[in-house]
Amino acid sequence: MRYLASLCFVAFVSSFALAASSESPEIPGPWQKPPKLGKPKGAVVRVRTADELQDAVAHARSNSTIMVEPGTYQLTHTLHLSGGVQNVAIRGASDDRTAVIVKGKGMRNKDYGVVPHGILVTNATDVLIANMSIGEVWFHPVSLNPEEGCQRVRMFNLRLFDAGEQFIKSNLDSKKRGVHKCVVEYCVVEYTDTAWHDYTQGMSIHGADDWIVRNNFFRNIRGPKDQPLVGGCIDFWSGSHNALVEGNVIVNSRMGIRFGIIKRDKGMHENEGGIIRNNLIYRQPGAVREPDGGIMIWDSPGVVAVNNTVILNNTFDRGVIEYRWSDKLVIANNLIDGKIWKREDADGKVSDNINMNERSIFVDAEKYDFRLANKAARILSKVPRYADCPVDVLRKRRQEQTAPGAYEFPSEKDK
Repeated sequence: MRYLASLCFVAFVSSFALAASSESPEIPGPWQKPPKLGKPKGAVVRVRTADELQDAVAHARSNSTIMVEPGTYQLTHTLHLSGGVQNVAIRGASDDRTAVIVKGKGMRNKDYGVVPHGILVTNATDVLIANMSIGEVWFHPVSLNPEEGCQRVRMFNLRLFDAGEQFIKSNLDSKKRGVHKCVVEYCVVEYTDTAWHDYTQGMSIHGADDWIVRNNFFRNIRGPKDQPLVGGCIDFWSGSHNALVEGNVIVNSRMGIRFGIIKRDKGMHENEGGIIRNNLIYRQPGAVREPDGGIMIWDSPGVVAVNNTVILNNTFDRGVIEYRWSDKLVIANNLIDGKIWKREDADGKVSDNINMNERSIFVDAEKYDFRLANKAARILSKVPRYADCPVDVLRKRRQEQTAPGAYEFPSEKDK
């Protein structure tokens, strides 16, 4: 591993030790500019009240769109999409993800009755859930259950807030198979403060193949004072395969991205394959109780983790990226402010990771703008571009000798 050794690491940490505030920053990223969905497809059912919305979902037909007009929808029962339907969309009529608000009875309310979740998808395939906010539920704002056939769900431009447990939960069926080929993009996943207990994660995805998680914003996935040990923001485990996790911004959360959580018995890995690239993970000092790592690869052979920017401000000194019980890994070209931690039974190519210690390489670190400044090319070592990461987080083509981390060096036209 190559480090930028000419500068003082301690000075960098102290210069980044911004006072933690009660409000976490909205760090710029692709999540702020979702593309437009375009015209609704199939038969369109427009709803304006919670009763109309619940009735439309309960009686949804294949090849249809449930278009939800702006407003607040207080649920009296979970929106359960089932019936063997295909090609169904539930989407807000506005491109503003906060214009439609779908609410349960509160994440702390044990008397949730028949509103345990926001949206539950069971016997339905090729589903779109988009352009709305879903939260204040006892369990999950979005829950996917493959037992009856749920597959291929796209979650787009959502705000998922204040979940009693996981924000997005994708379960296993009785044969240990999960929900495959889902997409989560341009979503905001956050606690307005903290979870109310420790059993939560941003995404808990079991036994899933070929998911894409890109251009999302995760904030405050953290526990309260008495139960701080919450899970990660993006967790793939229980026999998952080949997820692509890219372009996400993760702020003030206890953990960032986890491929694998425990060590499985022989014959099954927690996760196999997948790419973690162009993500930005940032934590303010004091923002999280019992903080842990930024990227964790456990019992997950064949994972590629390249060109991520991980700034934890010395909040977890054992390792900002760690790998364990895994081989055939590539961990390269990451821009970090701490160590890479090799643990038990781990092997792979670990190279060209730059341990940075100078905040002036960024456009404006104090305002959380972590694009590389003009001077970064004079300070940071260039690293060989990986075929698995041809562009940066802003879709800018990387040069053959590229920048470490999520952002490419500025070009002449950027200056």
